[in-house]
Amino acid sequence: MIIAIDFDGTIVDHNYPLIGRPVPHAIETMKRLIKEKHLLILYTVRSGKYLDAAVDYCEENDIQFWAVNNNPEQSKWSDSPKVHADKYIDDASVGVPLREYPDFLRPAVCWESVSKYFFNPTNS
Repeated sequence: MIIAIDFDGTIVDHNYPLIGRPVPHAIETMKRLIKEKHLLILYTVRSGKYLDAAVDYCEENDIQFWAVNNNPEQSKWSDSPKVHADKYIDDASVGVPLREYPDFLRPAVCWESVSKYFFNPTNS
């Protein structure tokens, strides 16, 4: 499965252009998704040095994305700028579970719930 994942408010707290505090369980869940052969795309509005900082943060936490802000296979069947994925994890998406975390600027993705979605056999 191809999964597009936002950065601010999803992997880290909102603190753009800086890197916010890590959202609990984000890194662990993404590592498990990669281990189970899902293809992850970092899907963020960050660009330039701010995008580089986000990619570096993920790489420092042993997250290697399949792609960043694009789907490498998509050009074979579409020239649309919208990145195709099977699922999108983004704090701004309807239905993505959010949670208040102490000292965070605003609610962020609840990765405990996201994890249950992907790793609960009844959701396959």
